[in-house]
Amino acid sequence: LDRTFKLTPSNFFPERKVQAIIREVLKKHLQNVVYNSDKCATLSKLISDEIKQRVKNLNLDRFKIIAVVHLGSDGSQSLNIGSRCVWNTQFDNFASSTFQSNTLFAVAAVYAVYFE
Repeated sequence: LDRTFKLTPSNFFPERKVQAIIREVLKKHLQNVVYNSDKCATLSKLISDEIKQRVKNLNLDRFKIIAVVHLGSDGSQSLNIGSRCVWNTQFDNFASSTFQSNTLFAVAAVYAVYFE
């Protein structure tokens, strides 16, 4: 990206639209999947890449997009997933969604960081 010295984004991160994209991609790839650790390792990368590309297709100028997907076996265990970010709370944002079936769970998050 070329420096524009623009300090504010032209448009803000569309959190609800991105959340819908995440939900749609998770359902598309995981709806009929039975948990398998080897398959899920590959699947998490594939899902993450697709989410990232679809969010980039929204043409969010000057936002760096990071997509993270966690897949695991649903064995009635508890799990806490957390993240911490150092960012500008005025412009930077995130969206997340979850998916759960009888055999697996998924948590996906997209972080959008404005590049000044």
